[in-house]
Amino acid sequence: TTEIYTLSLHDALPIYNGYTITAEGMTDGKLLEVYAANGSLAAQATARGGKAKIDATQLAAGVYVVKAEGQSLKMVKR
Repeated sequence: TTEIYTLSLHDALPIYNGYTITAEGMTDGKLLEVYAANGSLAAQATARGGKAKIDATQLAAGVYVVKAEGQSLKMVKR
């Protein structure tokens, strides 16, 4: 099943489509970060051209927190 998660981040909008976590409208140079439930950093990407992408296929199944520009959302990868 493809699940889509969204959260407004001051015009940045992270979207998880089952394969990629994308945030658009970010400030260049800011980080899009993914943290595992235990608090460890699982992945990160730097925004360029207002966009940051993370390949979610590298993440194990579990609960994650996606953070960008001071905002966060919870994501479940199955």
